Amino acid sequence: MGLDLGGGKRVDEPFSLSHLEDPWSGMKLVLIHLEHKIKEKRPRSYFMPDGRPMNINESKIDFKLTDDDNCFILDMKLYKYLDSSLINVDIQPKYVRVLIKGKVFQLSLGMEISQTRSTCQRSKTSGYLSITMPKVIFNSEYFVSAKIS
Repeated sequence: MGLDLGGGKRVDEPFSLSHLEDPWSGMKLVLIHLEHKIKEKRPRSYFMPDGRPMNINESKIDFKLTDDDNCFILDMKLYKYLDSSLINVDIQPKYVRVLIKGKVFQLSLGMEISQTRSTCQRSKTSGYLSITMPKVIFNSEYFVSAKIS
């Protein structure tokens, strides 16, 4: 006895559908795999243990940072049809953080910048985002004369 597969081939072992007895077994494996992946995700750290900000580019956006004499200019190539409400810009004295659809772009700057004089513009035609951040320049003569008097 056996199963004839045609062409002179025969299978002597009985055919079993035991793996199909539970129709949800495959779905359960997928759910267990997804739960395991979710648990593996660790919380994102934005700063090093010593307090310095990290450079992060989760969405892999192309960018260019220009260091002029008195300001930093950050140009980011964002998606053209991305709604501006999905972009959040946070400028701090030592770093700039941009959230794009929940993905973090953070760039550490070498010098302190002025938060109040910084500007952010987005081109409607190309989608580029330009952030201009003036540097804080300390006048050492002012501090010296203030200490003397």
